[in-house]
Amino acid sequence: MEKKWIEIALPVPAEWVDLVSGLFQELGSSGVLMEERKLDTFVPPDPQESYLPVCHIRAYFPGDEALLPSLREAIAAGLEDLASFTPGWTPPLPEPALVRDEDWGEKWKQHFQSFRVGKRLVVSPSWEEIMETEDDIVLRLDPGMAFGTGTHATTRLCLECLGEAFESNSPPHNVLDVGTGSGILAMASAALGARNVLATDIDADAGEIARRNIESNGLSPVIEVRCDILARIEGSFDLIVANIFAEELIRLAPQFVRLLSDRGRLILSGILQEKALPVAECFLTLPLTEIKTRQREEWCCQVYEKV
Repeated sequence: MEKKWIEIALPVPAEWVDLVSGLFQELGSSGVLMEERKLDTFVPPDPQESYLPVCHIRAYFPGDEALLPSLREAIAAGLEDLASFTPGWTPPLPEPALVRDEDWGEKWKQHFQSFRVGKRLVVSPSWEEIMETEDDIVLRLDPGMAFGTGTHATTRLCLECLGEAFESNSPPHNVLDVGTGSGILAMASAALGARNVLATDIDADAGEIARRNIESNGLSPVIEVRCDILARIEGSFDLIVANIFAEELIRLAPQFVRLLSDRGRLILSGILQEKALPVAECFLTLPLTEIKTRQREEWCCQVYEKV
């Protein structure tokens, strides 16, 4: 029997992407797609008018026609609450639409093309043919309903910092990927030389998609996927990577330190620039030293080492 989905498409200020995505998750969303939109570069901006950087979010909820009115009402109420803290933003009225499983898959394909990160890593959709060199490490990805095609600035920042970690004098052997989504960061770690990778996510759908991507890339012997909360994870890792909301990074900070080995490296992404200071203030109260901060667009990635 074909599964039905409800799609919500909304433009939101970039600084509120985390909170709006969180609202959708609280209301039962199984997947979120973010499309960044820029101002028209051919039209000079009006100096008298202020512009908020905008992301277009598409969220997908399991359900049928019967759920549409209550979902519309719940989302509208949540957006009104957020808007009270966002001068200049009037939230649009959400208009849920029914889509089929295959419609969801086609939407991903419209926004995902192959790209190169660093010296050797190439990320490519599973359906696209590419020209690769002998030294390239190619990851084939079918994101499905999981966040993480690698095209978003937060994921690219993680991939860049991952590549640098594996090019260092002491490359990591045991890696923990928190909030693995499509599995892209776990697969990059394994492809770059990690011996053991644990990929975790609290979303069972994301876990299944990650397993399929890992298997199709021949990386199953190296990567274990586990759908569980971080508090139940045991072990010691010399690299932990997490591309999740800034608020979640702060909440999970003690767990990161617990699982990180001495001299281990911690890569944190999903941080808007205006939230970079609170995140840094939190992590610098722990036995960590900041190695670097990398920025792309309105996002930043922070890298720490345990001391």
